[in-house]
Amino acid sequence: MKPKLLLCVALIFMFLVNSNAQPLLQYIESLDAMVVKAPLIFRGYFSDDTCSITSRDGLFKYTLTVRVEEVLKGHPPAPLELTADIYSYETNDIKQWVGGHTEQLFIINATKPTRWRVICLDAAHPGRFFGLAIQPPITLMGSTELTNPAEILAYTRKITRQPSHPPNTFWLNDGWVYLDVPVTPELENRALQLIRSNHWPSLEEGIKALGCFKSAKNIQLLKPLLNDSNYAEFLDPDRPWMSQRIHYPRKAAYDVLTNWGVNVSELVWKEDLPWHYDPTARQPLEVQIPFGLSADRIGPLGDNIGIGSGFQTDEWTNLVVGSNMITGARIEWFVYPDSQPKPSKPTDIQQYCQPRLPSDYFNRARGDSLPEAGKKYLVEMNYVLFETDNAPTNLDEWGQIRTDIWRPQDGKAYRVLVEKTLRTTFGP
Repeated sequence: MKPKLLLCVALIFMFLVNSNAQPLLQYIESLDAMVVKAPLIFRGYFSDDTCSITSRDGLFKYTLTVRVEEVLKGHPPAPLELTADIYSYETNDIKQWVGGHTEQLFIINATKPTRWRVICLDAAHPGRFFGLAIQPPITLMGSTELTNPAEILAYTRKITRQPSHPPNTFWLNDGWVYLDVPVTPELENRALQLIRSNHWPSLEEGIKALGCFKSAKNIQLLKPLLNDSNYAEFLDPDRPWMSQRIHYPRKAAYDVLTNWGVNVSELVWKEDLPWHYDPTARQPLEVQIPFGLSADRIGPLGDNIGIGSGFQTDEWTNLVVGSNMITGARIEWFVYPDSQPKPSKPTDIQQYCQPRLPSDYFNRARGDSLPEAGKKYLVEMNYVLFETDNAPTNLDEWGQIRTDIWRPQDGKAYRVLVEKTLRTTFGP
């Protein structure tokens, strides 16, 4: 069997939002990509600076005169002046660099004097320099890193002497790092190596990178991958009925070939996995159940009623539920004047395909639901926690589940687990 990957979507999401976790994804621009995109690269130093007016947010506008010592790429104008907005706490870097003629590697990204960066070639005085200073380590196309200024300068000299290439780059994914690299023969070789690995996700990434190099040979290489058997399975414990098997290499090969104008047949690259559940196999589930209501007049005009179940009145309860069944909640709200009979239809309905507590309900003033001053209102919440085998299948235009039109009670194994009716009053 070809390699596959099982991903638990909910656990990944929880890790991503964990405030104590380090960022998983990094986007790094390689030195090779900087060089291929920059029309002007040279070695030099700041010979003079002029600070003009203080701009907004505590920024100082500086005009910096540059002395060019060695041109590595392009044709610098004479005289050469660069501009930048610098915070007050970073002006010491400017003074130190200008006064000491600190040597820099200048990377000018455009003819505009505001689009530029530097790599300090003096390890003793690196400076913060308002975000325009690129701090070592500097990543290269092969994912190796350089920290020594002399090695960085030597590598830049080497690649600027090579045959020039169009200023095109590609974001190459390597695990949790996206590395911006130039579209050169070296990238094509890297793509072929990844494809030969025959392992997702390296295979998929190699196919995408090879998309930068259309040729008859590469077309023949990609066509068999339309039937590649590598896949990843996405198992979401909160939505067990929506688990999928996705053949990412197939999809990548299809996208590249069609982008090249190659006529290929439609392919199956995504499959819904069977939903295995058993209402007779009972397992424990700890859920929070509402045990009280609160209501008050809210809004700048006091024309809304805010209703909710506070955390201080919600309690944890141990239940037993069917294996891999959908455990959901339905909340019906009734808000009506004390002097009138209870309406036949709820004022509002909230429905969830997880065992959620009711969200705060806001009865906005409209028509006869206006909370009139001095009038007493009755508030009733009917809460039902249930399990069902009838999955919600309708999605909105953003891909979110339409639980508002879902009928969990139509499932053959539908069962009410908890049912509560809570009441409170609002008004004098």
